[in-house]
Amino acid sequence: MKTHTPYKVACSARHTHQWVPMDRMHRLCITSPPYWMLRDYQHPAQIGLEPTPEMYVESLCECFKSASQRITEDGSLVVIIGDTYYGGGSSTEYGNNFKNFAQKSTLSGTHPGGSMRPIKPKKHQRYKVGEQIGIPWMVADGLRDVGFMIRQVAIWAKPNPMPGPFRRRLSSSHEYIIHATKSMKYYCDRGGYDDGSRIMRDVVTCSVSSGGHEHSAGFPKALIRPFIAALSAPGDMVLDPFAGSCVVGDVCASMGRDSTLCDINMTWPATEAADERGTP
Repeated sequence: MKTHTPYKVACSARHTHQWVPMDRMHRLCITSPPYWMLRDYQHPAQIGLEPTPEMYVESLCECFKSASQRITEDGSLVVIIGDTYYGGGSSTEYGNNFKNFAQKSTLSGTHPGGSMRPIKPKKHQRYKVGEQIGIPWMVADGLRDVGFMIRQVAIWAKPNPMPGPFRRRLSSSHEYIIHATKSMKYYCDRGGYDDGSRIMRDVVTCSVSSGGHEHSAGFPKALIRPFIAALSAPGDMVLDPFAGSCVVGDVCASMGRDSTLCDINMTWPATEAADERGTP
């Protein structure tokens, strides 16, 4: 029986096409990138601490443009992403100086895996502090500019969302799942989405992962199984340019798919050998 060991590359998602071999073409790219202004991973080339939402979206779309060069013409891109409220963080002015941040932050080191919350961004000419930004829709629109078409934006509904001290708004209990393709002629096995009801709904209900790994921003395996089942076939390659704790690789291996996992921090489990390439 063939084993499906993930092919791992230590590189920035901005350079996926440079570091993933040309003969590794993927029918599906499924990933969850760092969300804007939620965590500081203390890497000079990280994504998520751009000064403005617009710059963050531009960085993400640069990454997906690179990844598209390793996606087949009948392939799909699935992006799991949450929204952000402007002005989050733990200080009063934006800064990307990690030493300065560590001294100012009141929450440094509190997240699993050692990640830290960033400090607040500067005043924005459009967004007010406390305003919901709409980042998933900005990303979806940006994907059009780099060659994708938006097939659907679905909802990940969480029965057990993280509670928050919100007094004048509802607690957030969902994130977004953007399904983009290169054309309408993309691979899809409808049966992969079937949950027994024979109705394909655009709301996927799945509980937040309760742990099992040290990465601070993991997503549950059950969330991505239907997409891997429907948008790729056994034996296909699946790409994750923001691999983190390697959840995509684990699910692909269990479903008979090969995977390519890229991550800038090289936080691979010690028992698995990574393909240690330097970051360009």
